[in-house]
Amino acid sequence: MSGNVTSGSAVERLVECPSSASLPQARTTTPEALGGRSNHDRVESAIRAGTGPMPGVVRGVLDGAEVLGIEESYVLDVESRTARRLGEGLQRGYGKLSAWEIPMTLDLRTRKGGTQRVHDWKSRMRVSPAADNWQLRVLSLAVRLAHGLDRLTIGLGYLDDSELDEAEDDGSRDEQTWYLLRRAIQSAIDGDVSSQHEGPWCAYCPAISACPAKNRMVRMFAGELSQTDWERAAMELPLERAGDIYDRLESFEKLLSRAKEALKARAAWEPLPVDGGRKRLTVVQVTQNRFDSAKAKELLAEHNIEAPTKATTFTQAKKVKA
Repeated sequence: MSGNVTSGSAVERLVECPSSASLPQARTTTPEALGGRSNHDRVESAIRAGTGPMPGVVRGVLDGAEVLGIEESYVLDVESRTARRLGEGLQRGYGKLSAWEIPMTLDLRTRKGGTQRVHDWKSRMRVSPAADNWQLRVLSLAVRLAHGLDRLTIGLGYLDDSELDEAEDDGSRDEQTWYLLRRAIQSAIDGDVSSQHEGPWCAYCPAISACPAKNRMVRMFAGELSQTDWERAAMELPLERAGDIYDRLESFEKLLSRAKEALKARAAWEPLPVDGGRKRLTVVQVTQNRFDSAKAKELLAEHNIEAPTKATTFTQAKKVKA
């Protein structure tokens, strides 16, 4: 295998399902990913400028802290158990890497009260808590090795509501981390696709369309969906069975969305025959002028004017703790 197997942001998927790195890959860039990148760029610019509006969680992290690095890139070498700092603002340009090397970029590194801290910004979607987050786990390991630190504060800052989730990493899990990373990378190097482990890490997996587990689910569930009177069945099913079907539907929707995005990418360079050959699916550029609410909020904030809001009431299905 040539090139690196995974990156810091995808390392959880590799550890939990090593087969995902050996199956055929179909990478797509979602609108959510583009939006997240834009949010990160705005925060980075505001921190570097030292002025202008920024999310409350960012202001809180910066308060009383010394900035040590912004958009800093590192490489963790699992084979030699070493790490190196590459620099700032590399835009994920990590250069040539081996299969055993894991590249990663942290959003902000600071020092406060004598303790160094590493934070990663998330636009909206919640991820594993900081204490259990694999992205922060490998970031911490790389930063501590590169700078000779014994401990580090790691944190997730959510830009939508300024929630801050922090934890302390004293290196007590490092041996386990090395073992799990080495086992997963070796499996990928060997091309082992004998088993798959489904979970939250499947959401953005580039191998999802080739995943045997997902394809089995689609074949089985598609037939069940088409043969069921759901208006009646939804009220008659046992509660546990109804909940299980809802979980499977969510997984099914994600798979369909990924498949659709992959086909749209194909249509961008080769039109696809659709509607029985009567039409062709292609990708066209569309320009729309929309109200920029984020920019409007920034302008209002500069003049100490609170942005007006309007309450909207609606219903939605939401998972809560049992």
